[in-house]
Amino acid sequence: MAEIRLGIGDLAQECGRVVRENGGLLAGLLVGISTAYTVADRVSAVLANPVSIAVSVFVQYIFVEVALGVTGERRRFGSLFGANLISGLCILFGAILLVVPGLFLAARWALAPAFVVANGERASSALSASWQATRGCWVPIAFGYLIVGILIIVPIISAVVMGSDDMAKVVWWQNALLNIAITGGTLAGWVLAVASYRAVGEAHHGLETVFA
Repeated sequence: MAEIRLGIGDLAQECGRVVRENGGLLAGLLVGISTAYTVADRVSAVLANPVSIAVSVFVQYIFVEVALGVTGERRRFGSLFGANLISGLCILFGAILLVVPGLFLAARWALAPAFVVANGERASSALSASWQATRGCWVPIAFGYLIVGILIIVPIISAVVMGSDDMAKVVWWQNALLNIAITGGTLAGWVLAVASYRAVGEAHHGLETVFA
């Protein structure tokens, strides 16, 4: 695949289009996911993990499917879980070493969920395809993930500083506000991933010819 150039402005415009086209869905997901997180926190911390997995796999899959306007013959939830798990662990390791490596890996693998949903790729091939597709255009995507990371991390750090790391001991409305902020950051990451896939596809003169 030929190396392409993608500007921050191009990606920002595509993110705006994704939000406008799926505004109602995003609003519903913000309310639904943050409510599910809050209920899980209030009932039992044990529920947090299964709820998080369900959101990161099933809900994300449906969102990407709707945002891209595709419906595969077979939904590869397992492949999305695998791609998210592999990339997530590597990105976390890179972020621990230094922030820049984590952002680099996040940007290079940003298109993996879309490749799973739209092309029916398995986890490893989706990660490989994303790595190839983002060659030469990962910088604006990384910048986007820096903003998304701030949206997610700042509320968490604020909660810890305020002594709110144990969600069961926090007033419910504070818990709800924290989960709304975290969910908003998560949805922003999904929007960025879809927008990146679409923007890269447009730079290659169409998704059908480039990502076939």
